[in-house]
Amino acid sequence: QAGWWYEPAAEGSGNGYFLSINTQVAATGAISQMAYLSILTFDTQGRAVWYAAQGALAPGLSTTLYRYTGGTTVDGAAAGQVRLAFDGIDRAALTLPNGRTASLARWRF
Repeated sequence: QAGWWYEPAAEGSGNGYFLSINTQVAATGAISQMAYLSILTFDTQGRAVWYAAQGALAPGLSTTLYRYTGGTTVDGAAAGQVRLAFDGIDRAALTLPNGRTASLARWRF
């Protein structure tokens, strides 16, 4: 599910996760989905750090995660591999480059 996600175990941390999904249907009828994942978190000094990843959903996302700091930027530094695996429509496991897995829930407005 596209939309805002959060980590219930880290509620109040200020971390945020956003997932956008683009579905395309080819003339042959084949369906493909691309995902864009963005993460907002903070470094040890409290400065905002953005991460972004994009790739094909098949059925989860496994791709390179890029790190962005210091305000407006168009070229992030590769931070390593990230994996997003879904467990239903409103739960997911996000494995970060450092090996930590965050259990995410979809934010319901």
